[in-house]
Amino acid sequence: MLESSSFNKLLSGVRECNKLLQDAARDRRDRSQIQALIQWIEQNDVVQRILRTNLHQKQYVQEVQGIMKVLTQHQFLTAEHLDMLWAVIEKEDTYEAVKTHMFELLGELAACFVPEQLNMLFAKLERRQERSVQDTKRLLTLLQHLALSDKELKMERKVIEMVWSIVVPVTAHKELQDCKTLTQVITTYADLAQDNDWDVLDDWLKKCFQELMAGQGSQVALLRLMRDLVKALPSELRPNNSTYQTEKVDQLIDKGLMTKLVDTLCVRVAAARKAIAAAKAEQVNSKAAGFSLSDEAAVTAVTDAAIATLGEGGWSYLDIIKEYLMTMRVLAALSGVYFDGHLAEKLWDALMVNPPYHEDQLQPTQTFFRSGFQGDKQYGGNAATFEHSTQQVLLEKHMVLQDASKVAFAAAKLFIDIFQKVCGMPQAVDGAELVIKSTVCDALVVVPMLHSTVWQFPVLVQQ
Repeated sequence: MLESSSFNKLLSGVRECNKLLQDAARDRRDRSQIQALIQWIEQNDVVQRILRTNLHQKQYVQEVQGIMKVLTQHQFLTAEHLDMLWAVIEKEDTYEAVKTHMFELLGELAACFVPEQLNMLFAKLERRQERSVQDTKRLLTLLQHLALSDKELKMERKVIEMVWSIVVPVTAHKELQDCKTLTQVITTYADLAQDNDWDVLDDWLKKCFQELMAGQGSQVALLRLMRDLVKALPSELRPNNSTYQTEKVDQLIDKGLMTKLVDTLCVRVAAARKAIAAAKAEQVNSKAAGFSLSDEAAVTAVTDAAIATLGEGGWSYLDIIKEYLMTMRVLAALSGVYFDGHLAEKLWDALMVNPPYHEDQLQPTQTFFRSGFQGDKQYGGNAATFEHSTQQVLLEKHMVLQDASKVAFAAAKLFIDIFQKVCGMPQAVDGAELVIKSTVCDALVVVPMLHSTVWQFPVLVQQ
């Protein structure tokens, strides 16, 4: 039946072969039967025959999987068998459904592989990385499956390092970085480890920190991973009224992570200002037809073109700015200390005063500064991440003393929200809150910014 061209007959033959192997494998007292069957399989090239056709049929592949799994479990899967499986994937004309089924089959078998077979498999997987995005996504799915099946943790380092090498490089495709495979395999191994053993999370959090500090790899991929791993740390309160999560975040901040993130973001914003200014100057100097600095549409087009040059891999300048702000917001909310005041001022001046590009006023910017003044309910509760002295400095020296015509929409909106909040404060407030209230109220008298802002954005007051 294994020679038949009829699918039904071929399926019946493969099913019967699988059944005979399964029955023989269950008989642990008499090993001669299964050894005889495997010898027959080898002599008649059964593996090569069953991998020749119909691998797009799910029911057929399930029977093939049963045969291959018995061979693997009893240490009869040879290097030649593995080469046959891989050859199906490597064929240029292999259907997409067949590739998917073969990756799933390998995922099932790998849990039973001995170290030599694992080394062979990973050698083949490494050569597979240069293929299409679709093939690489299948590879990531296979690696994720390997992690889930790796109860003895024998593939941990190989699996995580391979996923890292696929998704973290700057050259990695955006679709690959968008998937959460790296986070999932790391947290899977953390779950598989012994209770209260967070070494897996710690090790890869450390590597993520090191690459961010060194400016290596895709910043978007690393920033996302940093947030995911920090949020995966245990947040249960300890006897010392702290959490493992908070302690780890504070250690990262003490080692300079927040300073590095702020400095890098500000450098990117400065580069955006420079690129936009140069693009405008070039248009003016070349007397480009139809270009005028008073023409808002023309200026916007030039600005967009300049910003488009500042991306990284498949990520735009705006994507990168958002990821930095979101990461700093999460770290600040989960930290046990206030956000550094000098860094807050530096960020404010970079993003809120005469922003280089109008899209800097989008939600992540507003949300970051709002959490500084009003707390972050999503991550850190109602406690503000800016100390009262930092809030006061931002109000007195940055918000109310700057040119209203250059204030970002987000800055004006935030100022008015704070004004409405402090004006609604009850009389019983602590000294620090009273200072903030006094600062905002004084701003109404000494600064025209709020007056002009209210008139420019009357809808803000209504909200």
